[in-house]
Amino acid sequence: MLPDLSIARQKYLRFIENSETVPFSYKFSTHSSPSPFSLCFAVFGLNLINKVSLDTDDRKKLSQLIRAGLDKLRKSRKSQGIDLTNDKSYLQLLTFSLTALNIIGTLEVDGLEDHCQPLMANEVSANLDRRKVHLGVPQSGNYAMFMAIILLHATKYLNQDQSSKIDEWLAYHFKHMNRFGFWGDDSSMSHLQFQNGYHQYEIIHYLGAENPLAEDAADAVASLADSRGRFAPYPGGGGCYDYDAVAIVTSGGEKTIARHKKLLSETCSSIIRDQNEDGGFCESKLVRPRSIRKLLMALSHTASAKGKARIERLRQAVTLQRPKHDRVNGAEHWTSCRYQREWDESNLWDSYFRMSAIARIDKVLNSENSSKWNFVDYPGIGFHETSRKQA
Repeated sequence: MLPDLSIARQKYLRFIENSETVPFSYKFSTHSSPSPFSLCFAVFGLNLINKVSLDTDDRKKLSQLIRAGLDKLRKSRKSQGIDLTNDKSYLQLLTFSLTALNIIGTLEVDGLEDHCQPLMANEVSANLDRRKVHLGVPQSGNYAMFMAIILLHATKYLNQDQSSKIDEWLAYHFKHMNRFGFWGDDSSMSHLQFQNGYHQYEIIHYLGAENPLAEDAADAVASLADSRGRFAPYPGGGGCYDYDAVAIVTSGGEKTIARHKKLLSETCSSIIRDQNEDGGFCESKLVRPRSIRKLLMALSHTASAKGKARIERLRQAVTLQRPKHDRVNGAEHWTSCRYQREWDESNLWDSYFRMSAIARIDKVLNSENSSKWNFVDYPGIGFHETSRKQA
């Protein structure tokens, strides 16, 4: 039984609204500056709870602001001599911007071709090999998703048929999939495997491809849940870890969902309990400030895991005690300033992923509530198969 989600939705809306400094300008968290990343996540959040309401002039203005933010970042990164084809911050903002433009309905007017064209992969398998995607190294999943999004976008919006490359991308991933349904060493299940592999799963789901290991992947991820139904290698969960896990478990099919119904319910309730008074969500409430209680929780969190997951949790338990981790070491480009947020500080990034995890759980456990949530019909973060528009 899930708690009443209407209050959580109202509080989340209030947090987004209070993050707006001037029209269409949003700060990442209370003490940060507005940024193009924050703008995208405000659009994502408002769309999720069906609160995007724009007239023609607003859509045009918002579209121009999204492009301007992306243009500015590209210029800055190129001036630093950075290779944009390998620049995570630029590739993130590009794909976020494409999704945001899809939400506001202007992607067909401005498909950001000048940004996408230089990134078009010529050699799919070779590029994936160079990034060691088949080995599941950290951030390789991000790159694989970026590549697929650009190819899919070019096919649908830029009149450039990349279907053969998309087929190659898919075949590559199924060829190298391990017994857990992810990529890399499969001696035991780890947090890295699903947090990295989630990105490829977004594309597999978008393509509607039949995955013979979907149930195995969902079960493997579910096995990593802690006593609160959370999935990070440190206590208190994590915005991305929890969302990635929920996305995979809820996509494993009806039998899998039925098997993990109790877990999903606890995950949802646990996340709701962690909503801050300002309506936003944070990375974790169980890392800082330090206390004996939290240290004991970290040790218990470690002891409850097995195999590589236990090693990951132990490493985090030790590393996060260092003063350099008193605040979340997030990417500065999200905030447009050097400000690093507190572990328990509300921000648009974690808030969106928390609410998205709740939405996915509500959708599979309470089908009558499906119309309350609005996902994205575009590849990547925010997509859900039920959002797909019928041709």
